[in-house]
Amino acid sequence: MEPSLLRVGNFQEQAETKITQKGQIVNRRFAQSIVKMKHGTEEFDVENIDQGVSFYFSYFHGAEDKDEISSDQVLVSKDICIDGNLMVEFGIVSESSGKDLRTTNTYKYYYCPTKEKRIYAHVKHEVLKEGTVTGIENVDGNYGVLGSLKSRSARVKKMVFGDILPYLHVYCKDGNIREYRMNIDPENKEREWIISYKDDCDLGSDAWISYDEKEKGKVHAVLFSSNKDIVKHGTGERDGIQLRVNEKEYLSIVGTEVDYASIGFGRNSYEKGSIHDVNIPSNLVVEFDAEFFSSEDRDYRDVAEEAKIYRTIAQNRRSDGGFEGSENIYVLTVIPRLTGRLFSWSLLSNKFKLLPSVEVELYRDNIFISSGNVSKPLIGAPKFKFPKLSPGVYTVKVFLNNSRGERRFIGFDYVELKCDQDVNIFCTWEKNFKVPQIHSSGTYICYPVFDSVHNELL
Repeated sequence: MEPSLLRVGNFQEQAETKITQKGQIVNRRFAQSIVKMKHGTEEFDVENIDQGVSFYFSYFHGAEDKDEISSDQVLVSKDICIDGNLMVEFGIVSESSGKDLRTTNTYKYYYCPTKEKRIYAHVKHEVLKEGTVTGIENVDGNYGVLGSLKSRSARVKKMVFGDILPYLHVYCKDGNIREYRMNIDPENKEREWIISYKDDCDLGSDAWISYDEKEKGKVHAVLFSSNKDIVKHGTGERDGIQLRVNEKEYLSIVGTEVDYASIGFGRNSYEKGSIHDVNIPSNLVVEFDAEFFSSEDRDYRDVAEEAKIYRTIAQNRRSDGGFEGSENIYVLTVIPRLTGRLFSWSLLSNKFKLLPSVEVELYRDNIFISSGNVSKPLIGAPKFKFPKLSPGVYTVKVFLNNSRGERRFIGFDYVELKCDQDVNIFCTWEKNFKVPQIHSSGTYICYPVFDSVHNELL
């Protein structure tokens, strides 16, 4: 199952960068990920993925992939805060499947006509249940992962995508830039650790990670506004950001090979000469600001300059502290049927009141929620979308506003909403009818009138 995307923004240029809200790739759930597509591509497809960074909290409680506890496993809520021409802002809340961890992220994207892509994230991780790291001890509390997936196949074109870049550059706590050589073709079925927790690789004050080709070429980077005050709460937790990097050959069959590289940044769980901290307290709260930076013709030196600019901007930018999410995550699409050519004037009906239009209303527990006019696209059926709905039973009513200013009730249905859903409502002409009531003796005693406009007996 491929990731589901949160689509916002009115500018075409944004199409190369996607945000995932749910889904799965290579047996892994996939929320809270910024996906950079190949330059020049717009359609989301696995074969078009170039690079990605995910801001989630994760650790292992066991030695198998299924034992990972990660806050990107279940979508809880989403909200589009600003959907403008020059900037979009939106939030996603996700949790681990056992509700041990919760992540609340706000993403901002500003229009940029150059090849450089930047997305800003305000990240908040919360530990809801105390945990202990076991099995794969190097994954002991990631705050996020800069990851690569590389696939090659001699026969299947769709299995040729992605790449592993040859270098990783890190601004370390001693104030120096350290270079690590990546294996562009890993052959080990077990994780090969290029940086483990024992290396005590902490980010320094400039706090950036550059995944690149060393000289001018592709570069993907994560920049942090600071390496301090990351941990807001947490009994016994050290502040700061520490790296763990690994590679693995995920799949190798005749003619096809899939590899991955994972650059994890997370808890400062180890200092040389001390004990590895594998206990994750239930009151741990981590919060920070970061930028994902990507370019086709830069290097790590440019990342260092970008980091300086970003920190200056971050220090002077209003801190909104993220957003408070709700469980309003579903979209209900209403498709009226058997309405003929009634939608010819839908786009003009708001401006010219004498033109006919079809209107839909949404209710829950007899309480009005929202309404709007149905529009007819160039291709496909006329429809209207109700976004940001929580699970539950809703009532949908369809009305015709005719050219004489009369409002006619022409359609009705109940919907039990459990996911994003389309509902077809078959419309007809409004009419009154009588419903017989039966006396306890079994005889008909009256014929009250049913008001179809208000859907009630008179």
